[in-house]
Order: sequence, then C-alpha cells, then structure tokens
Amino acid sequence: MIRFFLSVLIVCYCLALVSCSELAASTPSAGSTTIKASAYPDLQAAIDAIPASGGTLVIDGQFEAKPGTACTHVSGSAAPCLYLRSNIRILGDGVTSKIYTTSTSLTALQILASDSITVQGVEFAGVWTKGMQPENAVAVYIDVYGTTPSTRVTVQDCRAHNFPFDGLWARNGTSQIHFLHNESFDNAWNAIEIEAHDSSILDNDLHDNRGQGVEVYSAAQRISIANNHAYRDAVGIKLVNDPEFGELSAISVVGNSVNDNMQDGILYLSTSAGVAPSGLVAITGNTAIGNQHDGISLDYSGIGIVVSDNVVSGNSFADISISQVSDIVVSNNILTALPSAPRAANGILVTPDSLRIHVLNNAVDGF
Repeated sequence: MIRFFLSVLIVCYCLALVSCSELAASTPSAGSTTIKASAYPDLQAAIDAIPASGGTLVIDGQFEAKPGTACTHVSGSAAPCLYLRSNIRILGDGVTSKIYTTSTSLTALQILASDSITVQGVEFAGVWTKGMQPENAVAVYIDVYGTTPSTRVTVQDCRAHNFPFDGLWARNGTSQIHFLHNESFDNAWNAIEIEAHDSSILDNDLHDNRGQGVEVYSAAQRISIANNHAYRDAVGIKLVNDPEFGELSAISVVGNSVNDNMQDGILYLSTSAGVAPSGLVAITGNTAIGNQHDGISLDYSGIGIVVSDNVVSGNSFADISISQVSDIVVSNNILTALPSAPRAANGILVTPDSLRIHVLNNAVDGF
C-alpha cells in the first residue's frame, strides 16, 4: 500500500512537470501578438511593428540587415536594432530563417537598453572571409545606452558566422545574458565575447574563429561557461582580467571540450602583471587535448584559482602551466597521452615567480 501510494505521488509529480513544461513551451513569454517579417518592407520596419507591450517576430525567410537610422544616434551604428524594448521574441520558422549582411561594417542585430528579449532559431550570416580586414560588425550585439543596460537576453539555437568581429557579443554593464546551444564559426575575432554579470554560456559549438571560442573580459562576474566545444580557434576559452574595465571574478569553467586550438585550450591572464589581481575562478572537469601551446594556462596576477578534475593531454608546450599567480590549487587532474599521440613537453609547469601553489593528487603519466 505504501509502495502504491509513493508510485502514485511520483507519477502525479512527473505529470505536473510535463504539464508545466508544455505550458511554458506553448505560451510565449512575450506579448501575444505575433507578426511575420515578410509582411514588412525591411527588417527594421518589422521590428518597429512589434507592439509596445511586446510580441513575437517570426523570421520567415531570408532578410538583409540594411542600414537605417533607428539606432544610429544611440550606438553610432546604422544596423537594425531593438532599443528600449521589452518582452520580445525573435524566432526562426525553420531552416530558411536567416538575417544576413552584405557589408563588412554592418552588424546584423543590435539589442540596446532592452529587457526580456529572446532570439531563437535564426542564422546570422556575414560576408567576412580570411584575408579581409577585420572590422567591428558582429552578428548579435547586446549593449547599454546611458545608464540603461540590456538585461535578460537569451540567444539560443542560432548560427553566427563570417562576421568581421565577433559572432555574439554582450558588453560591459549588461546582465543575465544567456548564450545557449548556438554554433558560431568563421568569424574574424571571437565566437562569443561576454563582459556581463550573472550570465551563462552553455552547450555552444565554437570553431574556426580567428580569435577565441569564448572570451570573458573584465568586468565580467558570476559567469558560468559549461559544456561548450571550442576547437580550431586561437584560444578555446580565454578569461581576461583588465583592471581598466573592472575586476574579473567568480567565473566557472566546467565540462568544456577544448581541443586543437592554435594557442591554449583554456587561458586565464591579466593585462597588468602584479596589478589588481583577480580570480575566484574554477576550471573543473574540462577536456583539453592537442592544443598548440598549453592545455590550461594561468598567467599573471591570478589569485584563488582552482584547476581540478580535468583531462589534459597532448598539448605542445605544457598540459598545465602556472606563471606569476598565487594561491592556486591544482588537484585530481589526469595528464596522459592517448596511444600514438605526442606528449606535452611539460606535464605541470610552475614558474618560480608563483606563490603558494598547491599541487596534489594528479595522475601524471610518462613525463
């Protein structure tokens, strides 16, 4: 009888979860009005047609991001934009949903001083190719205007490629920015760059960018970077503490795969050695294999960083490199080589200018 009662409770609980999730999926978080981009002369006109209370814009085809004047006075860019808007969803309707540019200086979509915005299932295509000069245009650009930041912005299930700067970029002062399940590739700089607070970069496929797969830049704080695959970029995941912009701290780098990058797999560094050290960084449970310099590297003015439970193998210089940092724990990592694969020149390398480095319980094979 007790077992039957518990089974009924579990079934009811699961049904409740399914019902809630179905309700969330079928009920837009934005306003109830839905419009189609094809009903308007250009993309900006379609954006402007969304009611002030919010709504859903369906990208039902391929649309060029043409120069306009809607946000030129705000951002200095003539790219299409959402400005001081809220409760808006921009959704693709399938494989034909695309916003593209024909100019190397034009961003595809700006989100400025806006709140509760979702962009989902859209391909963003630029015109940059290797050999062209980089510029500042990106696929999706999220920023502040005056004292009003963009908040609660989610970009998910999108593709961003061939832009002259970043694929996806969230600027300093924005918060609750979430990049989920996107593919960003063949961009002139970073696949994803984030300077926001209280944000996440989860389950993205980031490859063949001239810059980083992920770049987290001061004054980013409380950022979760998890389960991404970054490969054939300059650096897979790069954390930059720049005192000019603020303190980089409370960063979690967990469960990512970073392999075959042109420099490091995961890199923490400060732009000013010995000045404004930052840290509180956890680099845990990642796989870093076959990168052309270090697997995991901590350089300059880092403090309170944990490197644990990673699998690191076959990187050209060092699997784990520690330089000019302090109060670091390096524990429970596996450093070994795959069969017939090259070994790093150094397993765990700690330079004499590092202080209070705790190295324990690592499995280091064959160095």
